[in-house]
Amino acid sequence: MLLADVQTETLVARAAQSARMIRRYIIWRNNHAYDEQLRRVVDRANIAWMRHTSFNGRRQ
Repeated sequence: MLLADVQTETLVARAAQSARMIRRYIIWRNNHAYDEQLRRVVDRANIAWMRHTSFNGRRQ
């Protein structure tokens, strides 16, 4: 087997794994879209992140 064949198989495997992870995340997100407790945690994390960074991407 040539090195190019191995690299191609590796890339295909990584792409398939990434696709599975994305599908699983979308399913999880849709199943938890109306979870109020999770929404409060995410909102707090987003506020903390906004306080940590400025609008131009630099840390304060």
